[in-house]
This record gives sequence, structure tokens and C-alpha cells, in this order.
Amino acid sequence: MKCDDMENYSKAYERQVKEVSELELHQQVMLSRAKQKQLDSVEVFNSHVRHLSMDPVICGLIKSGIGQQSDLTLPLNPNQKDISERVQCLELLGKLLQQHRQQNIDRRQMLDKQVAKVKGDSIELDTEIATLDTQLRAQKQRLTKMEASYRTKRDMHAQHRQQLLEDQYDQTARLGELEKQEKQALEKLEANKQRNEDLLTAAEQFQEQDLKARKDRLENCEQKLAKAENTLLAVESKVNATQAKLSEVEQKVYSAKLPSFQPVLEAIKNH
Repeated sequence: MKCDDMENYSKAYERQVKEVSELELHQQVMLSRAKQKQLDSVEVFNSHVRHLSMDPVICGLIKSGIGQQSDLTLPLNPNQKDISERVQCLELLGKLLQQHRQQNIDRRQMLDKQVAKVKGDSIELDTEIATLDTQLRAQKQRLTKMEASYRTKRDMHAQHRQQLLEDQYDQTARLGELEKQEKQALEKLEANKQRNEDLLTAAEQFQEQDLKARKDRLENCEQKLAKAENTLLAVESKVNATQAKLSEVEQKVYSAKLPSFQPVLEAIKNH
């Protein structure tokens, strides 16, 4: 009977040792998988950060705003301090992007003011052109009246023919000068019109291209930043879960009790 008890104790002990070994092996496998998942998450986050840092706008903001902590990638086995530092850097980067956007808005307002000034100058030039047109029409009307008057006087006063011819010569010379002035005024008018059109077209094209490029870069930066923040939060959650599982495994391993050899020893003595 004592031999049977000793054999039963021995088998029970072997079963418990086997169960503890299997539990330890299982926990090691789970720990290895958790570490691999954590490593994969860190590598994904680092990939996003490296891709984000390649953007010229974000690269400039990192160098000028963050300073020495310009490397946002995580080590392969990050701790809570590493994650907190990256979170702070990403939050700072988000604020810098907001400031950059506000600067772009200010530049746009400045460009709008410049366009308004160009339009104002264009209105002034249009007014000047209209005045020149009015003066040219008045000069043409005066010339027409003068020619009619001289022709009438020539027909009515044949005796003053010579005088009229001289007057006509003088008026013709004046007419040539006025026509020359008219031509110059027209050329100036066309040049001013073309210059105004070129200025307006160039200003509008520059404003549209610049605003579109800045808007595209900001939207791209915001999307990349959002992805990086989401990935970092996921990594932090997985790290916390892994640490909790490790603590639970340690407690189970330390709390597992091996069977006592005392009954076996007493059975041997009595036998």
C-alpha cells in the first residue's frame, strides 16, 4: 500500500512538473508572438515616420521646430518614455503645421491685396485711357470742323485763295502733328491695355498655382501625420497589453507550487 502511495505521489508530481513546463512553454510562445507583433507595429510606425520625414515641408518644420529630437522613429524595443517622447514630438509637429497653414493664409491675403492693387491701377489706367479717347474724339471733331470751315471759306472767298492756301498748309501741318499724337496715344493705349491684361493674367495664374500647391502639400502632410499618430497610438496600446500579459505570466509562474516530497520520504522510512 505504501509503495502504491509513493508511486501515486511520484506520478502526481511528474504530471504537475509536466503541466508547469507546458504552461511555461506556452507562455514563452505567447510572449514571443507578442514581441513579434510589437516589433511589426514599431516597424510599420517607423516606415510611416521615415516616409513622413521625406516631405520637404515637414522636414523643414522638424529641423527648425523640434531641434535635436529630429529622429521620430522608435527603437525596436521601445519603452513608455520613448513612446511619450514621440507623442510629444508629433503633437509639436501638428502645431507647427497649423502655424505653417496660418502663414500660408496670411500670404494669400497679401496676394489678394496685391491683386486688388493691380486692379485699382488698372481702373486708373482705364480712366486715363477713356480720357485720352475723349480728347482724341474732340480733336477729330475740331479738325473736321476746321477743314469744313476752311473749305467753305475757300469756296466763298476766292479772292483770299492764297491766304486760305497758306492757312490750309498750316492746318495740314497741325493735322499731321495731331495725327501723330493720335497714333502715339493709340499705341500707348494698346500697350497699357496689354500690360494690364498680362499683369492680371500673371497674378491670377501665380495665385492659383501657389495656393493649389500649398493646399495639396498641407493636405498630404495632415494625412501623413494622422496616419503616424494612429499607428503610434496602436503601438502604445499593444505595448501596454504586452506588459500586462507579461505581469500575468510572471504571477502564474511564481504562484505555481510543486508537490512536497515529505510524504514520499516518510513512506520510504516506514517501509
